[in-house]
Amino acid sequence: MSEIGTLSLERPNNGAHFLFISNVLARAEADANVKSKLSAQIVSLKAAMEQENEDLKISQKSMLTDDIATADAERAGLYSGYKKAVNGFRNLPVENMAKAAKVLTQHIKDYAIDPKMQLDKETGH
Repeated sequence: MSEIGTLSLERPNNGAHFLFISNVLARAEADANVKSKLSAQIVSLKAAMEQENEDLKISQKSMLTDDIATADAERAGLYSGYKKAVNGFRNLPVENMAKAAKVLTQHIKDYAIDPKMQLDKETGH
């Protein structure tokens, strides 16, 4: 069985930090000797943990997230329509329109945009 040698508490995520403090607090309250000698510190730690729990409940969601998702879905639909329109123009008997569609088709291939990609990868070309 592996044994933990050291704990690095410099940068735990919020959940790991909260769990660690909860466990420390539970053990401190369960040990009669510790509880009798450090009752003021235990009360203080418990209050700090409860405040941290309240702070972590607050949503971290950006107010723009829904707007970005809506705009991204609209952009994906427009891009899909653009690709279909360009593909349709390639088959027109009008020579200059067919040539222009051929150039645009090559641009579509060169940029290789896939609306299903993450936005940063999709626009990183």
